[in-house]
Amino acid sequence: MPTPKETYEYVEQLIDKELTKTLKELSKWGEETDPFVDKKKQELKELYKHLENIQQMKSSYLWGR
Repeated sequence: MPTPKETYEYVEQLIDKELTKTLKELSKWGEETDPFVDKKKQELKELYKHLENIQQMKSSYLWGR
């Protein structure tokens, strides 16, 4: 069974992978205004929020040890 630290690191990697994928998709479209770009921008905001939360949880966990 993975430790909480390993779980946090795994989730960070998954989010980072998704962020990279989304950024690559956006770079193909440029700064056009269309539903696809708007949707991807919203996804990025949500992913960054999740990443921040995971990093805070990991930090809190590590400080509590």
